[in-house]
Amino acid sequence: STNLLPIRRLALKVGDRAVVQAAWVRFPEFTLELLEQTYTRLDDNTYRYESGNGAFRRDLKVDESGLVLDYPGLWSAESHTVDKSK
Repeated sequence: STNLLPIRRLALKVGDRAVVQAAWVRFPEFTLELLEQTYTRLDDNTYRYESGNGAFRRDLKVDESGLVLDYPGLWSAESHTVDKSK
């Protein structure tokens, strides 16, 4: 998820809100557009992400590093273990 970059950069406190601008590449046209994004930190592990003037909204669950673990309606991270004996 590209949301990691603004989540880490903004370092919002719970209750804070910020608007950022991102480059959006539209497929299959490969046109570049400016996309306004809004991030609101709801609690220690949840950020509300909005774009399209609020037309798109998701509450993203993140880990302690800001990595998105659950993107409702789109995907959620799967846990896995690494076999270090190999």
